[in-house]
Amino acid sequence: LNAENLNNMSTALELAIEAVNRNSSTLTDYNVVKSNVTHNANDIAQLKNGILIFSNQSIAASAWVADNTYSGAGYVWRALLSLDGVTTAYISEVNLTPSDALSGNYAPVSASAAGGVYVYAKNKPTVDVPVPSVVCLKQTT
Repeated sequence: LNAENLNNMSTALELAIEAVNRNSSTLTDYNVVKSNVTHNANDIAQLKNGILIFSNQSIAASAWVADNTYSGAGYVWRALLSLDGVTTAYISEVNLTPSDALSGNYAPVSASAAGGVYVYAKNKPTVDVPVPSVVCLKQTT
């Protein structure tokens, strides 16, 4: 390292500082954009963590038990569709096959529970009930 190299480094540093000072608004804009991107990425990650999607499930014929939760509407049977990660903090939407959904046997509502989702029926199914998909959304407080 000699005097000429030190002088060149000093000049380069001064030029860099001047460039940053001239473009401080650009630097500020960059920091704002970077902050927004980080914030949005965190929001997306949080949203993904609050959505559980299950496909190709089935309610076993043996899972149905007598229940009076919606007996006033004629739904006197309940089954727990076991789904990992579901708790009562979720809102559930159970999507049955079109024929089952239109049969009138199954309630248009479901209820999240610890370890799954409750499905309600008027008549006790004698065969396993296919469930193409279930979507569970975590409730925010």
